[in-house]
Amino acid sequence: MPLRRAIHSLHVEHRNQVEAVRVRAGEIATYPDCVVVCGPIQADPEDPNTVLNPTLLVEVLSDSTEGFDRGRKAEHYRRCPSLREYVLVSQHEAHLEVMGRTERGWILVEAGKGEEVLLESVGCKLVVDAIYQGIFGAPAQAG
Repeated sequence: MPLRRAIHSLHVEHRNQVEAVRVRAGEIATYPDCVVVCGPIQADPEDPNTVLNPTLLVEVLSDSTEGFDRGRKAEHYRRCPSLREYVLVSQHEAHLEVMGRTERGWILVEAGKGEEVLLESVGCKLVVDAIYQGIFGAPAQAG
């Protein structure tokens, strides 16, 4: 199921505008490509467009930001108590990386062409070929 359809089927706060994410323990605000909050949004008192309680964050990797997205930004996100999953989407190949919080810490699950990955935080499966349909050899789907 595409993420957009899954998000709209949930009882979550979703806005189309770009929102920053701030972790109170950190000094930076970041702008992920997709922010999902399960439950009421907790806005930063200093900036009402900044979310303090994301459940799921998605970043589409680019050549210019990949190092930051995997490094300092990922470290920043892992300090956020509400965050359950952080998804990295490659733009060079059909490949997803999902970092998920467990009782023992963070784990990495990867999925490529012909595979799917479960986003436990929002209860949906991402089918890699559906996300990349018509790109990198993933078949275009009718409909």
